[in-house]
Amino acid sequence: MEHLFQRFMKPRMLKEAGMDLKNLPDERFDDPMGEATGAGLIFGSTGGVMEAALRTVAEILTGTTAGKNRL
Repeated sequence: MEHLFQRFMKPRMLKEAGMDLKNLPDERFDDPMGEATGAGLIFGSTGGVMEAALRTVAEILTGTTAGKNRL
């Protein structure tokens, strides 16, 4: 059996459960992934993406993993 959750169903389900989203009390933010370090920005702007792409291509072509200083 397949289940499909359509966007119009969520408000209806919340209403049936007695939840009033407009009047919920404020709570502390739940950050399941932890705090960001900014490494993603640095990785993308300092050539990290290109290096990762080159290492992947080199690994595919040679069948070996490029060492830390081999590129």
